[in-house]
Amino acid sequence: MKKKEISAKKKAQNAKEYAEYAKQTEKFNKEREEYDKNSYNEKIDVLRLKARNDGNSGDGAEHVKHKMKLRDWLYHYKWLIPITLAFTVLLAVLLIDWLSQERPDLTVLMITQDYETSRAGDEISAFFGEFCEDFNGNGKVLAAVVSIPFGDSADIYDSNPIRFNAELAAGKALFVIADSTSEQGYEGIFYDLEKAFSDCPNIEGYKFFLHGTGFAEAIGLDYALPSDMYLAVRAVEYGKPYEREMEKNFENAMSVLEKIIEQLGV
Repeated sequence: MKKKEISAKKKAQNAKEYAEYAKQTEKFNKEREEYDKNSYNEKIDVLRLKARNDGNSGDGAEHVKHKMKLRDWLYHYKWLIPITLAFTVLLAVLLIDWLSQERPDLTVLMITQDYETSRAGDEISAFFGEFCEDFNGNGKVLAAVVSIPFGDSADIYDSNPIRFNAELAAGKALFVIADSTSEQGYEGIFYDLEKAFSDCPNIEGYKFFLHGTGFAEAIGLDYALPSDMYLAVRAVEYGKPYEREMEKNFENAMSVLEKIIEQLGV
């Protein structure tokens, strides 16, 4: 009987102790939750009070407050850091690629079927470069030559429409070297050179004929150019998105052409 009474008392004591432990645990958890909830503001208040006592007008507390906000932001949005770094690297690569690209001061489209002339792209580039200026202001003078191969068709839009139209749409290529096999279908896009150079015997309408001008010798060819090969300048296409840029390029092209005509002595 006594053993049963002792066992019951022991169980009651254990239950009382467990209840007290549970009560203390619950109290601790509530206090911890309240602390976590208010710790940020309490720390700021303490720092602000300390700064005020030190005569710092709260600057120290504000500094710590911003620092804590930054740390909190980094904790919640740390997943943005690798994305931001990747985007920054990609942007840097694109910027370097853009800066390293050649930006010509003028562009010559060469659509003649004359094989030797079409192979002399570097020599033609150097020739135009002699009369070119640093129009784009990048510290370099560059005249680019774009050779667009033509097939047997005389219609430019049947030969290479995608590339040629892309070059025209950019509004940057004003000079065109062509011949009678590649002139149909686009005569209306050229400027009438007789308006500016009426005294030049090699100019007929929009064509500045290169045969007999010394152009072949200037680009290193030892034979006479075909009599129908000519140099033309595109007229400004008003109403286009690139109208202003084309106006500027047109003025540059005409100044270069004037120097070429004077140099060739015609």
